[in-house]
Amino acid sequence: MALEIERRFLIKNENWKKFITKKILIQQGYLSKKFRRLDY
Repeated sequence: MALEIERRFLIKNENWKKFITKKILIQQGYLSKKFRRLDY
């Protein structure tokens, strides 16, 4: 069985934003052992 861990943190203020230097897009996907074509 797969194990998935999700962590969330509460922040007190928005001071962390001044340390951001760049942004990247992260997308979630899934892999399967069986081949199945998805037509969009």
